[in-house]
Amino acid sequence: MNSSRWLTRLTLLWVAAMPSLCRALDPLPVPAPDENDRIQIVLPRPGWGGKVDLSWEGAPLAAVHVEGEPKRYVRSWLPGGGTRPTRLRLANVRGWEFPATATFEVLRATKQYGDGRWVFRLEDAVASPAGPTGVELYTWRFDATRGGNYTVEVIGGAWREQTEAVEVECSGKLRTGQLDFTGTRAVVNKSIGRLRIAGAGPQTLRLTVGEANRPRLGRAVGVILRPAPEGPRNRPGPAGNYELAAAAAAVEGMHLRLEERNGIRRVTGWPDGPGALAWEIDDVRSGRYGVWVGVRCGPETPERIEVEVAGNGVSVPPVDTAGAVRWLEAGEVDIRRMADHPVRLRTKGKIPETGWDVEGVRLVPREPGAGNQSPSPDSSSSRM
Repeated sequence: MNSSRWLTRLTLLWVAAMPSLCRALDPLPVPAPDENDRIQIVLPRPGWGGKVDLSWEGAPLAAVHVEGEPKRYVRSWLPGGGTRPTRLRLANVRGWEFPATATFEVLRATKQYGDGRWVFRLEDAVASPAGPTGVELYTWRFDATRGGNYTVEVIGGAWREQTEAVEVECSGKLRTGQLDFTGTRAVVNKSIGRLRIAGAGPQTLRLTVGEANRPRLGRAVGVILRPAPEGPRNRPGPAGNYELAAAAAAVEGMHLRLEERNGIRRVTGWPDGPGALAWEIDDVRSGRYGVWVGVRCGPETPERIEVEVAGNGVSVPPVDTAGAVRWLEAGEVDIRRMADHPVRLRTKGKIPETGWDVEGVRLVPREPGAGNQSPSPDSSSSRM
């Protein structure tokens, strides 16, 4: 092949790559965070090398989650500064191309947010060498508002291809993991497992970075404790239905809590406005699903109960069930892709402090011609 033909091919490749390169050089505008320091934007198809630039000059990012994870996911982000934008590096598998909705969380201070998650910033920790060369220890003291399960995420990265070791200890539980290779300044939030905080009151969280007798290979910038489910993962039943018990949900909120009395587990503290119950349902097939909410109410009921499934919202006004469990149809949702999807239940309007319970949520596949089928023959007394 002669040099002129090579030159022609290289020119055509450069022309084809120009739109992607331009996208990486044109930062996306980013709105202000909400009360939970969260931001949602739609990410376009990434530019060259999976890059998307953000016009963000606020506090550093604590976490980035992309719709459809792990099909689409964030490899890392490089914090901006001055005229330099914040740069994301993204990846996806075929069939999950962008655009996609992304949720950003901001690392502003060590605090608990209204949705129940704790964020621990490294600048707020007590730092000290943990012993041999290459190991650092960071300590935070905080007052837990409740006991429960939490997913542990470490924000950081390794600057060599060899990963860096991290440990997080809290409430007598230890979780270990590795910081992935991200480059010298880039970081990412990585889950290293779950731990359980025993109860409300003073707690100490410790983060250890590095291994003994070798130079450090990475850095951490913070830790996130995110409310996690109180029960096992939710997989489909034989008919493709899902039974989501309230006692197995992740409890989101500063005042919501799971209590056990006389062998029965109940969620209490519902007057907390931002509180919610959250589940993740696995291997959900595409199609339409009926959404049912199980409640046990007396004369006083919440104004409405709202359920969000894979971004689709439905709601139902509870009724007096005379103390029995009754399943109420909240509506239908359309799931377009087979994947793992989030489910959240919230209350709306005036909420009585006592005299009612949420039993859970059911998702029932709609078969052609099935109409508004009940999730069970006896919806007034069925129990999970």
